Amino acid sequence: MNIEKFLIELRKSHQQGAFTDYVKEHWHEAVSEIENHQMSMDDVNVMIAGAKNDTDFSLYKENVVEELEG
Repeated sequence: MNIEKFLIELRKSHQQGAFTDYVKEHWHEAVSEIENHQMSMDDVNVMIAGAKNDTDFSLYKENVVEELEG
């Protein structure tokens, strides 16, 4: 699973008001990967949903990706 693509699709889901097919397909895998790195999917979801603009979203996305890769 591509976590960056997942986060982009998650943001798109929040904007559309419904999960995209990609998010539906990879939700459990993403939760496992995030929780394996001592992070909470709830926290990630709130950050992504709360992004006020593209700059905020990019920063949040980069932080999550860095945490998972680091």
